[in-house]
Amino acid sequence: MDIKIDQALRQAKRAKTNGNLAEARLIYNQILQKFPKNAKARAALIEIGAQTPANPKDIESLIGLFQNGKFSNAVELGNALVKRYPRVAVIYNILGATYAALGQGTRAEEAYQVALKLEPKNVEIYANLARFYQGINAHDRAVEVFQQALQIAPNTVALQYNLGLSFQMLGHTKDAIFSYQSTLKLNPKLPEAWNNLGVVQQVVGDLDAAAECYENALKLNDKYAEAHNNLGTLYNVWDQHDDAKRCFETALACNVKYSPAYINLCELLEKLNQPEGMLDVIITARQQLQTLSPDLLYFQALGAYRAKRYEDAKETLADIPVEHIAEQRRTSFLHLKAQIAHSLGQCDQAYQLFQQMNDTFAQSADFAKHDVDGLFERIKHDALSAATLPTYSLTQDIAKHAPVFLIGFPRSGTTLLDTVLMGHSQVSVVEEQNMVPLMEHAVLGKNTIWQAESLDADAIERARDVYFQKLSEHIDTDSPVFIDKMPLNITKVPLMHRVFPNARYILALRHPMDSILSCWMQNFALNAAMGNMLSLPRISAFYEYAMTILDVASTRYDLDVHHVRYEDLVVDLETEARLVISFLGLEWQEKLLDYQTTAKSRGRIHTPSYSQVVQPLYKTASDRWRAYEHHLVDEKRRLDKWIVAFGYDR
Repeated sequence: MDIKIDQALRQAKRAKTNGNLAEARLIYNQILQKFPKNAKARAALIEIGAQTPANPKDIESLIGLFQNGKFSNAVELGNALVKRYPRVAVIYNILGATYAALGQGTRAEEAYQVALKLEPKNVEIYANLARFYQGINAHDRAVEVFQQALQIAPNTVALQYNLGLSFQMLGHTKDAIFSYQSTLKLNPKLPEAWNNLGVVQQVVGDLDAAAECYENALKLNDKYAEAHNNLGTLYNVWDQHDDAKRCFETALACNVKYSPAYINLCELLEKLNQPEGMLDVIITARQQLQTLSPDLLYFQALGAYRAKRYEDAKETLADIPVEHIAEQRRTSFLHLKAQIAHSLGQCDQAYQLFQQMNDTFAQSADFAKHDVDGLFERIKHDALSAATLPTYSLTQDIAKHAPVFLIGFPRSGTTLLDTVLMGHSQVSVVEEQNMVPLMEHAVLGKNTIWQAESLDADAIERARDVYFQKLSEHIDTDSPVFIDKMPLNITKVPLMHRVFPNARYILALRHPMDSILSCWMQNFALNAAMGNMLSLPRISAFYEYAMTILDVASTRYDLDVHHVRYEDLVVDLETEARLVISFLGLEWQEKLLDYQTTAKSRGRIHTPSYSQVVQPLYKTASDRWRAYEHHLVDEKRRLDKWIVAFGYDR
C-alpha cells in the first residue's frame, strides 16, 4: 500500500460510510499489517464487525467441526471468525464448549464470559457455562450461574434439574430437594428427577419418601437401571433381602454394564454368607465389563480370602490405592488387606493396616455423629464410683417372666454361642437390640447406673413395659426361654438386676488380650460404643471399667451367672453347650451341634462374626495376641488383673 496512512484511513472511512463494508475491512486490515498498533483502524474493524452479520454457513461449519469432535479445527476456525465477527455471541459460545472439550478450562470460561457480555439475556450461554462448571466440579459456581439463568427463565426444566444436581453434589440436601421438587412441578414425567429426588431423600433418612420416588421413576421408565438399583439399596437397609436381590438383578437385566448393581449385589450376597454367589457375580461382571472397578476387585479379593487363597487375594488388591475405593467401603478394604497380611503371617504389616483402618474410622463424618467420649466417661465414672457405694439390701419384686442376658466384652464368642442356642426349639434369641438401653433412657436418663438401685415400684414397672414392648417387635414374648444377647449390656447389669431380679446371665469370656485385640481388628458398624474400639489404650480401659462394673454387681447382687470360655467352646462344643442348656433348665437336643445350618438359616447376621459362624470350629483365634505381644505391653499390664481373675494366667 503506497498511499499515506491518513489517506488510507479517509478512503476506508468513505467506503464504510457508503456501506461498502468489505472494502473498508480490507483497507483497515492492510493498514494494520503495516501499522499493527493503529488505534483508529482497530476500532473501526470492531465497529464493522458489530455491523456485519455472521455468515450462517460459517457458523454451521464451526458447529459441524465441534459436533464431529474436530476440536483443534474448531478452535482454528472459531478464532478466525471472531476476528471477522467480534461481536457475535454464538461463536464465543461454541468456542467455550470447544475449549472445555479440550480441557482448556481458563479459555473456555473466558469465551463463555465474552458471549454473556454480548448477549446477557441468553439462557443457553448461562446453561453452557454452568454445565462447564459442573464438569470441573466447581458446583458452587455452577449454582450461581444456574440461579442467574433462572432469573431470566424461571420455568426452564433443564435449569431447575441441573441446579438440583449441583446442590446434591455440594451436599446441600434441602436445596437439592427443593430444586428437584420444582423440576417435577414443571414436568412430573421426568424419571431422572424422581430418581435423584429419591437419592437425596434417602440421604436425609426419609426412606419411605425415597422409595416412592424410585417407584415413580420406574412407572415412567421400567428399564431404568439406576432406579432399580437404588430401590434395591432401600430394601437392603430394611433387611428385605429377596426384594433387594431382585432389584439388583433387574437393574442388570436393564443394563448389563451397570457396575453399581454388580457391586451392591456382591455386597448383599457376601453379607448373607453366600460367597459362592458373590463370586458368580464377579465372573459375570468380568465377562460384561472391560475392566472391573476397584470395588469389584475388592469383592473378588474377599472371595479369594474366604476361600483361603491368601496370595491371590493379596495380589488382587496390591495396586489399588485406598482412595480409589468408594468412601463407604474404605475401612472394609483396609480391613481385608490387614486380614490377608495376618493370615500370611505378616503381622507387623497387618498391625499397620489395622491401625490405618481405625484411623480412617476416627476421621470419618460418621464417627463425629456419635458421643463416643461421652459414653466412655459415663462408664468410667460408673466403674470408679463403685468403690464408694453404700451397702445394698433392698428387697425386690420377682418378675414373672425374666430374660436370660447373654453378655460379655465384644469379640468373646457371643455370636457363636447365640447361634448354637438358636438351634433349641424352646429358645428364642434376640440379637443386639436395644431393650436395655431404652429402659435406661426411660427411668435413669444420664444418671449413674448405680441409681437403678433406688428405683421405686412404678419406675420398675415402667421399665419392664418399655423392655417387653420393644422385645415383642422381635420375638414371641411367650417363648419358654428368651435370650437377650447384647455383649455391652455388661455395663448395665445394676439396672437389669433391679428390673429383673430373677434374671439369669450367661457371661461369655475370652482371654482379655485376645478380646481387646479382636475388637481393634474389627470393621465394626460405628456407634457410640464401637467408636471406643479404635485404639488399643481406649479398648483396654473400656474393658477394665466394664469388668469392674460386672464384678461389683455380681458380688453385690449375688447374680446367677454361668461362665462360658470361648477357648473351651471351640475345643469341646458339646460339653460347653450341654452345660449352658442345663443352666437354662432345658432338655438337650442334638441339633444344637449343627450350628452351621442354624447360622445359614438365619439369613443376615448383624455382627462382625457373620462370616465365621458358618465355618467349622477353628482354634487359630485363641492366643492370637501373642503374635502382636510387642505392640501390647501397656495393655497387658493394665489387664493383668482380669487375666488372673478369669484363669488365663495358667
